[in-house]
Amino acid sequence: MVLLRRIMRRCSNTNVLGKQRNSRIKIDIALDSNNNNIKNSLKVKKTRRRELELAELFGSNKTKQQQHELPVEIIANVLSFLKFEEMVGEIRSSFEKLDKALCRVESIRFVLDDKNSDHKLRFAESHLKNLPSIHLALLQTVDGISSDLIRGFLTTSPMLKHFSFKHYCYDFGTYNSATASRYHDVSAALEPIGNAADLKSLKLVRCRFDCVVDIIRLLQNKTQLKSLHLSDTRFGKYSHYPRPCDCNILSSHIATLHNLEELIVSNGWSMRHFDAETVFSNLPCLRKLVVENATDASLVSAARYCPNIEILELRDCRTLTLYGIMEVLRCCPIQTLFIDDFRGTGCGIVTVKELCRSSSRRRCNTLTHLTVNAGLWLDDVTTPTLSNEEKARLMKEAAASVSSGRVTLEVL
Repeated sequence: MVLLRRIMRRCSNTNVLGKQRNSRIKIDIALDSNNNNIKNSLKVKKTRRRELELAELFGSNKTKQQQHELPVEIIANVLSFLKFEEMVGEIRSSFEKLDKALCRVESIRFVLDDKNSDHKLRFAESHLKNLPSIHLALLQTVDGISSDLIRGFLTTSPMLKHFSFKHYCYDFGTYNSATASRYHDVSAALEPIGNAADLKSLKLVRCRFDCVVDIIRLLQNKTQLKSLHLSDTRFGKYSHYPRPCDCNILSSHIATLHNLEELIVSNGWSMRHFDAETVFSNLPCLRKLVVENATDASLVSAARYCPNIEILELRDCRTLTLYGIMEVLRCCPIQTLFIDDFRGTGCGIVTVKELCRSSSRRRCNTLTHLTVNAGLWLDDVTTPTLSNEEKARLMKEAAASVSSGRVTLEVL
C-alpha cells in the first residue's frame, strides 16, 4: 500500500495590481510501506508569478463587467511577455477582448522544437499579425521544420523592426552530410525579412544559407538598421564557413547601412578578409564593434572613419599587434575593450600600462573595462616563469596604478 503525504505551504507574491496573493507549493511524496524507501522522486510544483498575473487579468472570479473594463493595452502588454504556449492557452479561453489585444502585441518569442512546431507557426500566422519584434529559436533536435510555414508567418509582419533567429546546434568540426543537417537552411524561410524596410536590428546565429547572396538580399534597403549580428554562419550543402570571397562581397553591402550603431561579425567571419576601408568609411554612427581575426590595417580604418566607437571586442587576435589596438584607443572614446587570444611581445605589465595610457591621450580617460587573455604576457629567458594567477594579479595592479583606479582589468 502506498502512503501519500501532501504538504501545503503558502508564500506571498505580488500581482500586477500591487496586491498580495498567495502561491502554493505542492509537494507530493510517495512512500512504499513495504521497503520504506521513496518510490518516486520529490516533485515540487511552484505557481509562478506570471500565472498569478494571468489569474488576476483573466481569472474566472471576474465578472463580465470587470473583464470589459480591462484596457486592451494592458492585456496586450501582458501577452507580450508570455511564453508562446501560455499565450495560446489564454486565447482558448472565453475572454472577449483577446482578439483585439493580440493585434497590439509588440513582441513574440518562441522555440521551434519537436512539439507542435507546425501548429505554433500556423497559429502565429493566423493570429499574430504586424508584429514589431519577432525572436525565433530552433532546437538542434528538430527535423523537418517547414520553411514555408516560417516564411508565411514572417510575411504577416511587413513592418517588422526587430528580428532574431538562433539555431541551437553543435558542430564537431566535421564537414559532411551529418554536419550540414545540424544547420537549418533559412534561405527561403527568411525571404520576407528582405522586404522589412523599417528593420532596426537583425541577429542571425548559426544559420545556413545557399550562398552569401541570400544575406545580401536581407540587407537591401535597410537604411534604418542600427544593429547587425552575424555569427557562426554557414553556406552550401556541407555547411562551410564564409570564404574570403564571401567576406569581400559582403563588405560593400554592410557599407550601405549608414545608421549602423552595432556591428558583430564573428565565429567564422574573418575581418582580415573584409575590405575594411569600404566597410568603415560609411559607418560614422558605429558605437559597438565585435570582430574576429582583425588586422592592424582594419583597426586603423575603424579608428579613422568611426570616431564614436565605445565598445570594442577583438577575438582571435593572433595576427594583431598593439599598434592597431592603441590607434583605436587614441581616436575613439573606448569604454570597454575586450582582447582575446592575443600574443604579447614581452612583459604583460608594460603592455597593460600602454593600453591604459593610450585611452587617456585624446579622449579624457574613457576606458573603464579592460579584458585580456593570459597570453598577453610573453615569457622569455630573461624573466622568471610566473603562474597565470600571479601574472593576473600583477597586471591588475598595474592597470589600477596607471589609471588611478579608473580601469578594471579582467584576465581570461
